[in-house]
Amino acid sequence: MRLPQPLVVRSLLLGVLLTLVQGLAGSDAPPATAPPARPHYAITELAPPDADKPDRPDILSNPNYPDGQNRSSAVALNDRGQVVVSWHGPKGNGSFIWEKGKKPQPLGYLPDTNFLRANAINNAGQVVGSLWRVNDPSARWTRACIWERGVPRDLGTTLGERSFAYDINNQGKVYLASYAMASGRYGPPKNVLESAAFLWTADKGLQRLPARLDGVRAVLNDRGQIAFHDDLTPDEMKGSFPGLDRDDLPTGREPIGAFMYSAGTLRRLLVGRSWYTRVYDINNRGDVLVNGLLLGKRTQYGTRYESTGFYLWRDGQATLVIPNASSGIPGYVVSNGPSLNEAGDVVATLISKREQDRPKSGEQRDSWDQGYTAVLYRGGTLHYLSDCIPRDSGWRLICCAAINNRGQIVGMGKYQGKQRAFLLTPLPPL
Repeated sequence: MRLPQPLVVRSLLLGVLLTLVQGLAGSDAPPATAPPARPHYAITELAPPDADKPDRPDILSNPNYPDGQNRSSAVALNDRGQVVVSWHGPKGNGSFIWEKGKKPQPLGYLPDTNFLRANAINNAGQVVGSLWRVNDPSARWTRACIWERGVPRDLGTTLGERSFAYDINNQGKVYLASYAMASGRYGPPKNVLESAAFLWTADKGLQRLPARLDGVRAVLNDRGQIAFHDDLTPDEMKGSFPGLDRDDLPTGREPIGAFMYSAGTLRRLLVGRSWYTRVYDINNRGDVLVNGLLLGKRTQYGTRYESTGFYLWRDGQATLVIPNASSGIPGYVVSNGPSLNEAGDVVATLISKREQDRPKSGEQRDSWDQGYTAVLYRGGTLHYLSDCIPRDSGWRLICCAAINNRGQIVGMGKYQGKQRAFLLTPLPPL
C-alpha cells in the first residue's frame, strides 16, 4: 500500500534525524579496526644435489642418513633474493648460492679442508663463514673465509690456529674472531687460551676491536654497529642485580649480557631483570633482537626463572615481540634462526603444541624435530607460516633462518617427507 505524500515526507525526515543522532552518539567511539590480514606466500624448494651426484664426493660424509637422501637448509638471505643453502648427506656436504633463474653457485673449499659453515651474505653476494677439516686428529686449524663468486679467500688469524667469520655488512666489512687453543680438534673453540676480535676490509685487512669483544660471536649492520652477548663480569653482575651472586643461578649457567659497540662506545642492552640475554640480529636502524631468562621471586628452593621469549631492543627500551608459552602463546620459542628486517618483522621458531606441527609418518626423521614450526611476528600479530602457504603444497615449515627487506623468508621444512630448504615470497593480499 502506497503511503500518502505527507507521511512519506515525515518518514524521510524521521530517518534523517535518526541517522544524525546515531552519528553523534558514536562520534567519540574509536573506529573499529579489522584484525591484521594473514600474509600469503609462494613457496620455492631449494633442493640439495642428488644423493648420487654430490659436488664433492671426497669430502665429509654422514653415515647417520641410511635412507641415502641429502638434506638441505637455508642459512642466509640478502635483499636481492640470493639464498645461501647448506646440504649434507651420506656422500658429502656443501653449500651453494641459490638465485632465481640462475644455476646454483657452489661455495668452494680451501686445500686440505672438508667442512664448510657459511654464516651470512650481503647484497653484493659476498658470503662469509669458516672452513676446516673434521675427523682428522692432526687438523687443528679453522679459517675464517669470504667467498666471492664461489671462490674462498682465507682472512687469516693472528692467534694461532682458529678464526671464525660471523657476519658481513653491505660495505664488505667482516666481523671475525680469532682464537689460540689449548685443545680440541675442530669447530667452535671450547678451551681458549687467548682470543681477539677484528673487522676485516679488503683495503685494510684485519683491524683489532676493543678487548670487550674478544672471541665473541656478533652481528654487524651497515652503520658499523656491532651487537653481541658475552659473560658478565662480576662488576656488571652486581650492577645489574644487587644482592645476587652466582650461587643463585642454575647449575652450569653463567650470567650473560647483551651489548652494542658503536662509534667507540660500548652500551649494555638491558632487558628487564634478565641475567641471561642473547643477541641474535641487528638491523640498520639499530634495533636488536634478543631473548633472555628473567629473574623471578626467591623461594625456599632458590630463585625462580622464566624465559619470556624474544624482545626487540629499540632506543633504550626492550619490547616483548614473541612471548613464550608461559605468556599465552601455545608453544615455546627456541633459538633456531631468529631474524629481523628494517620494518621490525621478526621470524623465529616455535616448539608448537598444535597437532598439525608434529612430525608425520613417512618423513625423514631427525631427533631434533619435536614439533618445531616457523612463525612470523608482524604488527603485533603472530602468524604460523605453515598456515600462510597453500594447504596442498606438501610442506610443513619447521624453522626460519632469515627475513629480508622485501619480506622474503628462508628456512627449513619437510617437503613430501624430506628435509628441504625453502624460500617464501610474499603474494598480493587476497
